[in-house]
Amino acid sequence: MEKYVLKAVWVVLFVFSVILISSAVSRYENRELHAEVMKLKKNKLSVQVINESEILNLFSEQKYDLKTQYEYLDILKILLNKSNIVLLQPEAVKFDNTAELQVYSVEVLRQRLNELGIENPRITNAEEYTIREEQQNMIINKLFSTPSFN
Repeated sequence: MEKYVLKAVWVVLFVFSVILISSAVSRYENRELHAEVMKLKKNKLSVQVINESEILNLFSEQKYDLKTQYEYLDILKILLNKSNIVLLQPEAVKFDNTAELQVYSVEVLRQRLNELGIENPRITNAEEYTIREEQQNMIINKLFSTPSFN
């Protein structure tokens, strides 16, 4: 009788060890699969519609100068890139399940950039901002100084 009990214990221990080993192997294989799924979720693109008139109204209401407008657009590009968001104009959208991009002030965008630990492009590219502003002013001056042919 003791032999049968001892054999039964060995069989139970053998079955438990097989279950334990197969469970560990399954968890190891699933861990790699789970990491791959999380990576794919992180790289998922989101499509949103941009309302240009809303952004232009914000620029006008807040009286943003040209450098601040450039800064706003540069920060927006960085944040959209980090969030994997693609912007489309409303005319380009043929489906209804897209969200409209929320428009925030430049201060909110600066704060979000700070939270991500990314340096403000206006600070890092101050000289480029000055050049861009001068070019824009030169274009505007040329447009307004050209005689009308109407």
